[in-house]
Amino acid sequence: MDIKYLSRKFVLSGLLAIIATLLVWWKLIEPEQWQWVIMATVISYIGGRTIEKATLSSATGRKEWGGKNGEKKMLAVVLWDRLKSLFSREFVLTLVTLLVTSVLLYRGCITSGVWFLLASTLAGFYNILTAVSKV
Repeated sequence: MDIKYLSRKFVLSGLLAIIATLLVWWKLIEPEQWQWVIMATVISYIGGRTIEKATLSSATGRKEWGGKNGEKKMLAVVLWDRLKSLFSREFVLTLVTLLVTSVLLYRGCITSGVWFLLASTLAGFYNILTAVSKV
């Protein structure tokens, strides 16, 4: 049985992000140091997972919609599958990082420059690689 959230990359990236966040919250590291840790862990995780998905989908082909014997799935099942696929690990990690970054900015733990660089890099990297993976 594959437990997605126990992959080494995910645990390492998530744990490092939590530790760096606590350190900047307690004012033990500079916001710019926190920014680089987040960029080195979370963004590289998101990029790696996106590239893996692109490689796997091109090697195995895309999944086709439909049930057994070519029957169409019921609308409720299709919608549920779509909602489940919407919240991939990469997407959840991106959202959490953006939310935490915003809270830190609100609390005055980081500067607006740090928030801007991190938020724009996360969004751009995620969006570009997601698009490339669908080619």
